[in-house]
Amino acid sequence: MGNLEEAANLIEKGRRINPESTGTFSFLAVIYGLLGRQKEAREALETFIKKWGGHANPTLSEIMFPFPFKDRAVVDRFAEGMVKAGMTGPPAGYFPVYKENQLTGEEIKKLLFGSTITGFGGDSQQWWIERKKDGETAMRRPGPISSDAGRSRIEGDLLCTQFQKRAWGLEYCFTVFRNPRGTYEGKDEYLNVNDWGFAPWSKAR
Repeated sequence: MGNLEEAANLIEKGRRINPESTGTFSFLAVIYGLLGRQKEAREALETFIKKWGGHANPTLSEIMFPFPFKDRAVVDRFAEGMVKAGMTGPPAGYFPVYKENQLTGEEIKKLLFGSTITGFGGDSQQWWIERKKDGETAMRRPGPISSDAGRSRIEGDLLCTQFQKRAWGLEYCFTVFRNPRGTYEGKDEYLNVNDWGFAPWSKAR
């Protein structure tokens, strides 16, 4: 609701009650940054980055990866606070997961069935997924599960995939969004979004 002082007070109270909670440092960094409390914002951001589990120099998109924002005003405010806290900008450098960028089921089918896509996971390892016209799906990537096979289907505006090994063999579904800015290399970029977070990708062929 934009009441930053109250938000800061509530999160600080939560930290006193549960000092082991580290996820709140991201919100403190944002709120302190927006309030102009620069030293505290920088300290909160540094603590969050140390504890977030990724590499030492994350991008704004990586930091915002798990936050399921829906309101553009809120996400813009969060990004602005992160940059004011010391995060490398620009403030618009996050994934634009808005309704106007969401693909319909027909658009997903036309784009993905009969194509190979590639992207990078949270571990910075590149992966590839090939979907045939009939929905037969194959994945390959470095790691313990280096290849997998399964099937994909469209349900409404969702893309649903079930592999034999990945996700314990359970089907999972996600929405697909177009990133109108594209990649840094000038390629078209898309995003799969589900309860795990974001998975950006581009067509390999």
